[in-house]
Amino acid sequence: MGMHRMGSGVLAAALLCWAANVDARVACPTDIGGVTPYPKEATTAVRKGVVVVKARIDVCGRVAEAGIAKGVGDQALEDALVQAAHGWVLAPDGSDPLLPAGSTVMPGAIEIPIVLGWKDGELPPFHLLQWSRARVPAVDPLPSGDFPGYVKDPMPIDPASYAQIMTLLAEYGERLSPPGEAIKSYGVDDGLMGVQWEVFDEGFDFAPAVVRFRWVSDGKHTFRVAAVLCEATDPSACAKLDQMLARLPRQPADPPAPTPPIEARRLWGI
Repeated sequence: MGMHRMGSGVLAAALLCWAANVDARVACPTDIGGVTPYPKEATTAVRKGVVVVKARIDVCGRVAEAGIAKGVGDQALEDALVQAAHGWVLAPDGSDPLLPAGSTVMPGAIEIPIVLGWKDGELPPFHLLQWSRARVPAVDPLPSGDFPGYVKDPMPIDPASYAQIMTLLAEYGERLSPPGEAIKSYGVDDGLMGVQWEVFDEGFDFAPAVVRFRWVSDGKHTFRVAAVLCEATDPSACAKLDQMLARLPRQPADPPAPTPPIEARRLWGI
């Protein structure tokens, strides 16, 4: 019997197929990343309704393709939900403990209804909102183990004008500094986060300006951060405010607040 010759192209294709299967097995995640029934794109949507996302999953439970099985006529929102679905990782059979009611699991595919907008009684638990508001990217401490006195806050000041901030402080702020103090201090607590504002008006080169201090955590430490709004007409004057903040005493690296369970954070998309 003669030997059958196999073309090099066929052999290469077979090897690539085998390698892809091996890679898929090796790359399968050990932890289920899961579905987020309330992704940010849905919870912040103004439009109400239900979008059904249909996804094809691979042998590892990862979403290989996703699309909209039922939409609400908002292309940008639906595109965002499809994009979010590509980050889902389920069990290989498509199961997940957080699949919302009405989900359909089929061989190699799932259909998941996503409710748009918060529903009455479905706000995330208070401690999750607090934790999310105070979460910041990792910050490296100094070699001494503590933090600089001035760590810049990644969350911008809102409202972004001195006049609007003064209106807010007049209505909601608690005056902390005694009358006559050059730097006026106010405390504002919205129930989720306590903030201290320092107001610089007359008598300062960089006036009008405000500094907002708040306590945050990067998951490893708790520390204070500051955001600055300076409306001085001379930019070099605002630089003086930064220099003053840079001279603040170092602050200790306190332990972080407890991290909520991953299941709770996934459920609420936090």
